[in-house]
Amino acid sequence: MKLRYNLILLAFALATLCGCSHGPSFVGNPGGPRVILSAPVGTGPGAPALLAGESARFSATVNGVSGPYDLAWNFGGAAENTSSSLAASGQTSVDVVFPALPDSQNFTAVVTVTDFRGVQNSDSVTFSVDVTHLPVAETSRFQLRASMQDWMKVTQIDDYTIEVHPEEE
Repeated sequence: MKLRYNLILLAFALATLCGCSHGPSFVGNPGGPRVILSAPVGTGPGAPALLAGESARFSATVNGVSGPYDLAWNFGGAAENTSSSLAASGQTSVDVVFPALPDSQNFTAVVTVTDFRGVQNSDSVTFSVDVTHLPVAETSRFQLRASMQDWMKVTQIDDYTIEVHPEEE
């Protein structure tokens, strides 16, 4: 095991010296499973954007000595944390729903993979969830004017519905 570890360090040192790079960098337990967390993709109506109140998919690629693997997904407050498992090396995904947010926010998701021996490694990705902007309904019956004489009564029914009524003259 020590010889294998020394060979890995030697290969890394040589690659660093010659400026070579083959695939993503790996930080973590060299004897453990490798995990690469991809940037999330929106799957809701506003896809591929990541929007508050809509769904998204996070994907991780895992490879290592041997499965099965347990994955712990932490979304940094952007969605409910969850877990999943993978029988063998490969790719796995989880779908989440982002909560309503008052403003666009940045989050960091972390996936931690644990192999059958209990050895762990993690990867993370930072992403931004934008506020959903609903389109303004067009109407031909009412025209808004920038005048103190023309007033309308606006009533908010819920987060997505408003009623507009002209004031009685």
